[in-house]
Amino acid sequence: VITKVLGTLRYDNREALFTALGRGEATLPDYLAKSLRPASSSIFSKILRPLKGKKSQNTDTQTPAKRKVNMKETYVLEYDEKNGHNFKLCDCCSPVPGDDVMGWVNDDGEVELHALSCPRASVLKASYGKRILNTRWAEQSGLFLAEVRIEGIDRFGILQEIIQMISMHLAIDIRKLDIEAEKEVFHCDLAVRVHDTKVITDLCSKLRNIRGVQRAARVNHLE
Repeated sequence: VITKVLGTLRYDNREALFTALGRGEATLPDYLAKSLRPASSSIFSKILRPLKGKKSQNTDTQTPAKRKVNMKETYVLEYDEKNGHNFKLCDCCSPVPGDDVMGWVNDDGEVELHALSCPRASVLKASYGKRILNTRWAEQSGLFLAEVRIEGIDRFGILQEIIQMISMHLAIDIRKLDIEAEKEVFHCDLAVRVHDTKVITDLCSKLRNIRGVQRAARVNHLE
């Protein structure tokens, strides 16, 4: 059970996991909580029990529209800003249109979406193969949250150039921007709303052309 949790929550060892539990930083996914042994037979299950059903902090994740799923057909992933969407985004990999993904039908009949390289996807395929869905993105899939890490040599005005490039020249909606600098080196964590992976690739390419930027790449993804 511990090995399964380590792989799903992406902790390197038991000590790191137990530390996160003690600090209240670890969240046990509902599908994994339901697969654990009863709390009475496992001390580990008792520790994780209060974490079951904890809501995601990702404010961009909406409740998927419920519908009957045909496991024999390719599931079309539809997203609409007004009417919601027919799948559930998970924070473990945060896929966007253009990513290779798979669907998994959870106990509530919802289709959870994971990138194929996501560690949780491997666990689901091994343990719940009959619930796996072939999927494809609809042509119009709305806006999705993506995170980018920018690193480079700090200089006066570089933050202004980064913001101007993103919001004015590329017309991309910035949802979060955290920047820190130490000893003339900076790193910036950026969250933006995009239509697909092509927008992210173009954004990172243009950011790397800014003087002083040494690296700009998508995070929480396939890297």
